[in-house]
Order: sequence, then structure tokens, then C-alpha cells
Amino acid sequence: MLVSIREDIQVWCGGGRPVRMFWRGDRWRVIDEPTREDGGLWQAWRFTVRSERDARTAVVDVEGIEGRWALVAAYE
Repeated sequence: MLVSIREDIQVWCGGGRPVRMFWRGDRWRVIDEPTREDGGLWQAWRFTVRSERDARTAVVDVEGIEGRWALVAAYE
């Protein structure tokens, strides 16, 4: 089920890939291999995250441009 679209978030990368994010007051860890979609001027990624607070999981699509990140969609 789609639960969100277009929200500003924070993303931390390691080795050129997303490893953590902060969304809706919660820290989330990437738990699979992120898939990159080349957007030309921006980065676009899809990956699965797990909440550090309550272990919920979601598949998210994020976009990054010039150091700013946006959650494009989230599916629980």
C-alpha cells in the first residue's frame, strides 16, 4: 500500500549508496541492496528500510539532487 509521496528526508550514504535515512521523526536502516535509477541530473534509488523504533519495514523511492533528498514514494 502506498503510504507517502513527496516528503523531504535526510539520507546518509556509505560507499556511494544509501545506508540510513531519517523520515517522520524516525531513523531507518537500509536492509537490502539499493537499486539506482539514473536520473541524469539527480540520483534516484529504491530500497527496503527497517525502522529502528518499531521494526516496521517499507520499500522507498528517493531522489537526491545537490545534497537534498526527497522521499518520492513509500510502500508498506
